[in-house]
Amino acid sequence: MNFSSTPWRARNVAGRMREARACLSERMERLAHTPDERFADGFTELIAELEANFRDEEAAMEALNYPALRGHREQHARALSALHHAQPQVEGGDVGLGREALGLLPAWLLLHRSTMDLALAGAGLQRSARLRRHDDYLAPAARPGRHHKGRAHV
Repeated sequence: MNFSSTPWRARNVAGRMREARACLSERMERLAHTPDERFADGFTELIAELEANFRDEEAAMEALNYPALRGHREQHARALSALHHAQPQVEGGDVGLGREALGLLPAWLLLHRSTMDLALAGAGLQRSARLRRHDDYLAPAARPGRHHKGRAHV
């Protein structure tokens, strides 16, 4: 799922991250069963999808003014760096290295989700709750389309 290409609200961060993880998990599962002669292309596509997911997560963090953005980006960069270092060798025919990297990726993603992404989703939910509380404090007359004393306010 692409956070940056569609309008989104803070309360949607957790759901969008869950959807992106499901898509990535499906791609990793398909790649694990890809024949060796097509593995390198799939590995490159997986890296591209992971890069896009990380960019979208980071866009969400920026929009939320997430205080741990720098550390979260650093973790993304380290994972991508490892994959980018393996990529030329995989493209050169070392499918075993690519499969090894693919095998390690789910464990890294699980750790990342259970620490970094969980905190991000919590920040999104907290912001959503703050926005709802703010909206609740608005006077009914100040809300567009609400009726007050027999007149509609726009």
